[in-house]
Amino acid sequence: MPNPDEDKTHADAELDEALEETFPASDPIAPMETAHHAHGRVVRAEQAPTPYRVNIGVSGHSLLADEPVANGGEDAGFGPFDLVLAGLAACTAMTLRMYAERKGWTGFDVSVQLRHHMTGGHHSIDRHVEVRGVPDAGGLDRLRDIVERTPVTLALKSGFAIATKLGEAD
Repeated sequence: MPNPDEDKTHADAELDEALEETFPASDPIAPMETAHHAHGRVVRAEQAPTPYRVNIGVSGHSLLADEPVANGGEDAGFGPFDLVLAGLAACTAMTLRMYAERKGWTGFDVSVQLRHHMTGGHHSIDRHVEVRGVPDAGGLDRLRDIVERTPVTLALKSGFAIATKLGEAD
């Protein structure tokens, strides 16, 4: 009879291997222009002429952030927590898709919805994930484990060490 603890250990090793291939822990340091993973890129944000509007760029891609009208902005772009949620949603969908592809699941599809809220002074995120094309209940159980261990999920749950240097511009 199969031992669930041994199966879990094998499945964990398989997931860890898949995640390490996709998000290596020890990427060689690459120049900004050629870096392929987010942890090798530099995000630059500059205040725009309009109050609270911020132009954001990373590796040739750009987007706009702004506060909602209720907070004094013009709601011309994503709010700061929208960007955090977008990163988590993207990582969730990408990681589950990668796993499905490694397993050879055809017709796999994933949709992620997130909501940020404050409860008792603490930030919380509600995440609702819907999948299609999972071949069996075991596959669905495996995805439930994987979704809690995506790289951005783990980073948000553990917190970040942020080293800040603030100085006067030239």
